[in-house]
Amino acid sequence: MNTTDGSVSTVVDRSFIESIPLNGRSLQPLITLTPGVVLTPATGNEQGQFSVNGQRADANYFSVDGVGANFGAATPNGNFGQSFGGSLPALNISGGTNSLVSIDAIQEFRIETSSYAPEYGRSPGGQVAIATRSGTNELHGDVFDYFRNDALDANDWFSDAFRLPKAAERQNDFGGVIVRRFLSPLYGWFG
Repeated sequence: MNTTDGSVSTVVDRSFIESIPLNGRSLQPLITLTPGVVLTPATGNEQGQFSVNGQRADANYFSVDGVGANFGAATPNGNFGQSFGGSLPALNISGGTNSLVSIDAIQEFRIETSSYAPEYGRSPGGQVAIATRSGTNELHGDVFDYFRNDALDANDWFSDAFRLPKAAERQNDFGGVIVRRFLSPLYGWFG
């Protein structure tokens, strides 16, 4: 319970991130768990993200360790709309938050949806504040391999009804993270 101010927010911490399966290793599925968040489709004039409490989808603000992570871009048809003013998060080409910060490097993130402090006054939508993990005097790290394989899955209901074989699926998403305090965090991806 927040007793210091009237802001309404949702905090997702490290233990929750580690315990839930995330398709694509992105924090975007966790953003949709916040009350008041609705996904919006991408169109020619709208890049598509999420809407918070009825605000425009390009009115959200992202920050990583207190530094703004939004940028301005013209729409594909050359129009200079609201997104040209620096209101879009720095997403990767497929629209994921993986380029902001690795999911393994996140300590917690907070999504403020209303009545937030003046420091978040740049955009009227949701304020997504990401805090990264800190290190120690020694090197610490993680190595991971998230995999999907058809040997572990059941057959699709429709394929089973028509007596079709199970579709082959082989997906490996592997990499690692190395963190040290006196150096800036070094995130290495292998594979």
